[in-house]
Amino acid sequence: MTPTTLQQARENVAARYAQPYHQRAILSGQWDAGSLVRDEIAKVEGRK
Repeated sequence: MTPTTLQQARENVAARYAQPYHQRAILSGQWDAGSLVRDEIAKVEGRK
């Protein structure tokens, strides 16, 4: 996984949320341990 893959996954997940505090938490990496970001990383890398 490259840093750009991780950033793209974070941006994709953040785009699903309307609340700015959710978006900030996702983009800052606070949600990286959660399944939403892990699943999105798999999609970005083409594993799903």
